[in-house]
Amino acid sequence: MQIKRYMAADMRQALKQVRDEQGPDAVILSSRQLPDGLEVVAAVDYDEHLIHDTLERTRTPATPAPARPAGDETSLATMRDEINALRRMLEGQLSSLAWHDFSRQSPVRANLLRNLIHLGLAPALAQDLAARIPVEERDPARAWRRALGELAQLLPVAEQDPVDAGGVIALVGPTGVGKTTTIARLAARYAGHHGPQQVAMISTDDSGPGAQERLFSFGRLLNIPVYRAANATEVHEWLARLGHARLVLVDTAGTARDDHCLQQVAALVSSGVRPVTPWLVLAANAQIQALEEAVMLYRRLPLGGLMVTKLDEAASLGGLLSVVASSGLPLAYVSDAQDLSRPLRTASARKLVKRAVSVMRASPRRMDVESLAQHMGEVHYAIG
Repeated sequence: MQIKRYMAADMRQALKQVRDEQGPDAVILSSRQLPDGLEVVAAVDYDEHLIHDTLERTRTPATPAPARPAGDETSLATMRDEINALRRMLEGQLSSLAWHDFSRQSPVRANLLRNLIHLGLAPALAQDLAARIPVEERDPARAWRRALGELAQLLPVAEQDPVDAGGVIALVGPTGVGKTTTIARLAARYAGHHGPQQVAMISTDDSGPGAQERLFSFGRLLNIPVYRAANATEVHEWLARLGHARLVLVDTAGTARDDHCLQQVAALVSSGVRPVTPWLVLAANAQIQALEEAVMLYRRLPLGGLMVTKLDEAASLGGLLSVVASSGLPLAYVSDAQDLSRPLRTASARKLVKRAVSVMRASPRRMDVESLAQHMGEVHYAIG
């Protein structure tokens, strides 16, 4: 362990000295204000047990070490908490300093990175996009347009309309994302081109009282038949009877991690006379962690791709864009309000990015340097 004392005019300068000489792993052991400045004692390779052992060895050999009372254990725990708090403070201060250094060295990239984070993108994706901009770029507007273009290219979009091809499509996803309304919209879309007699809907959602009634109401409104199925076996029985329907849409219950409903969906798509393709429905207003978890969970199924709902309810679309980009799953449709008067739209990467920018500009929230550095976490600012 290396311990060193630093003198500086203020904490900012002291932290910079610590970072430059001992690196980001240094720990502040103490600080005190002196008449001519600030004294900071920092250590690298800090080991609490080493300090304790050293103290034990300095005791007089003839004097046995007294038993440690319970009050000493409490003091040690308090000291450990204080050290951890100081470490977090140091990391935050160093991140802010690193951000300032990065801003001075690459002002265009720093401005771009700030905007991409404000867009709501995952930090890793924001860094990747910023790194694609040439170091010699001096026009912030041009760098922003180029980064948005790069972002659009990272969003996979379905090359063909999955509904127009017909077949059997099952919509899967968490509870409340809008699967039932999306089923009805898909049915209305297909019926408008091929007639309602070519479409059928099956509901397997028995998650609660009235869970299936909404789809039956949509069916009556659209003049499209709806059938109930309690399990995968009954779904395949209906599919065998509905050979005349070119498109069959299956509504499933919302599932949670390790839920038995997910096993039912897996059984639904694994066998049967007619192949069933599951499509994952995501709500744009969900947090990025929930979106990532949904994709991770449903990747167990042979997904055809993604459909996105509730764009109009999202305070930010950056999280959604990040998950779509990282998933590699093609995006087929997007939609707004949860009513049939607003039809589905085929997905467009550029339109989705443009909408994300509009949502960002409508948000009054802007990140200060400290919040940005904290949000970025462990960031390698030397991305050039």
